[in-house]
Amino acid sequence: MIKRAQKAQQNKATPAQKKKEADTGIAAGPSTGAAGASDRASLDEAMMGVENFKIEQISVASNKAQEAMDVENKATTDRLNAEIEKNKKPPGDDQAGRGIVLDAETYGKKATSPPEGLSPQAEKHKAYMLRFLGQALEGAQVDQKKMDNFNKFGVNLYLAGACEILSQKRDIDFRSRSKILADGVQVMGFKKSHAASFADRYEEYLMADSRYMQMFQAGRNAMNIYFTDEPAGPRLLDNALTEWNKPKPKEDQAGPVTVLFTDIAGSTAMTQALGDAGAQQVVRVHNRIVREALSAHAGKEVKHTGDGIMASFGKTSDGVEAAILMQRETMAHNQATPDLPLHLKIGLNAGEPIAEDNDLFGTVVQLSARIVDKASADQIYVSEIVRGICAGKSYKFNNLGGFSMKGFGDDITLFEVLWDEPAPAPAAESAGLEAPAAAPSQPTKTPVQ
Repeated sequence: MIKRAQKAQQNKATPAQKKKEADTGIAAGPSTGAAGASDRASLDEAMMGVENFKIEQISVASNKAQEAMDVENKATTDRLNAEIEKNKKPPGDDQAGRGIVLDAETYGKKATSPPEGLSPQAEKHKAYMLRFLGQALEGAQVDQKKMDNFNKFGVNLYLAGACEILSQKRDIDFRSRSKILADGVQVMGFKKSHAASFADRYEEYLMADSRYMQMFQAGRNAMNIYFTDEPAGPRLLDNALTEWNKPKPKEDQAGPVTVLFTDIAGSTAMTQALGDAGAQQVVRVHNRIVREALSAHAGKEVKHTGDGIMASFGKTSDGVEAAILMQRETMAHNQATPDLPLHLKIGLNAGEPIAEDNDLFGTVVQLSARIVDKASADQIYVSEIVRGICAGKSYKFNNLGGFSMKGFGDDITLFEVLWDEPAPAPAAESAGLEAPAAAPSQPTKTPVQ
């Protein structure tokens, strides 16, 4: 775990990304290494633009420049409206009255050349997705002056969330899901190559800025509602774009930062049992569960470590709540999908880490990584500092005693968060699990509040 975390820390933002972040106040996605840096830079520029990727309303230097932007935005809106209008179904169709309908069989391609690579069933799912998009654009009543690259990028993230829920509900394979999402991104006016690249790599953006995750979650929520109430679902895009365009709040950090690490337990054995494709599916489930918990409890994803995620919280209790939610959602996933089992180890520590280049460093981070290594599957371990900060709250902790940690002179006292234990009993005993091998031999301890 430590080596993976150290390796992940080496993936710094490119100079172009740093310049864009400094100029706009918006985080570009994480670097993907030298081999993919140029492709990623091209995708960033295509998705976000260069000059207009800002949330704050800026003053334009000249009226001429403003007029040119207005003309470009109007042309984009007119083109989108024209494509949507020509794909509306006639009034007599059973879809009449439901809003805009985009026909997947004809949109963006010649009528005699059906979209390649999708099965007939996947084509139906694509038609459903494009109808969702069409109705969302109509329901949002987007101001043509706001349909710039930044807002179109937001809609793309919204679509990615919606497409993920669609794929889960309809059991769509990953390749078909990517193709369906790419076609939706093309509707927003992006080149086919950029749309396909975004569909394959959108998860990289979710860790760059909390608003990206919020837009993604808004799309997931909208599609969930759309399944049961079609008229209500699309209207949510309007609210999502309103939030998307609010100025980014300044982060006033007061008090300690809580650092959380997750780690997929038994990842090597899992890959051998499920194969590379199956193991990657489990990793995607992990990513979704962890990121949803971070979004729900004000967490910030720092980076992906390969078999886990490193995150930070301004409030320690938010970190503990997020960890509990992660374990509970993982348990729910295992009950619903036993053929893709996922088991998490989670470790938390709090203090004042060194913040640099959108990353965190120092002994606070190192100890958090050591703590997660001591945990076993389905466990949450926290430091004594975390337990002390949460004193008086309703959490139940089991004192595990001192552990020897590499790089730390004295033994470190750890506590286990009893996230699924109704009675105040040590989790290892009540669950019939072996106590962690690193824990010293000691009498049974009573959980502390």
